[in-house]
Amino acid sequence: QLQITAKTIPPTRLVTSGTNGSTYRLEIFLENILNPVVERYCHGEIIKGTTEFLRYISQLDNSDMPQNVASLDVDALYPSIRRDLLHLAVEDALRSSSNHTDTEISAILELITICLENSTVQY
Repeated sequence: QLQITAKTIPPTRLVTSGTNGSTYRLEIFLENILNPVVERYCHGEIIKGTTEFLRYISQLDNSDMPQNVASLDVDALYPSIRRDLLHLAVEDALRSSSNHTDTEISAILELITICLENSTVQY
């Protein structure tokens, strides 16, 4: 039997340095550009938190699956992402799932770099 424990999950956002931080408005700007691209690129395969994950697995046919479920938290996820791979992934998403021009894509990637270089991540 699957037991679901719900917890409140804040809305998904880019890594932000905090409200009114040096890159906060830029991050919100990028979030508005990238969220629709992510939705199209991932075709509904996004799981935005623990509650959504548990809801998803509860709908699976788990008759052949073990009845144990484990959970884990990733420590320092964003600082461990290689930026070259991040840029390749974002560029692929923008090229395949948006109508942005090459110039716009280059600008978006540059703005993402600015955000990542100037954001504070705390756990």
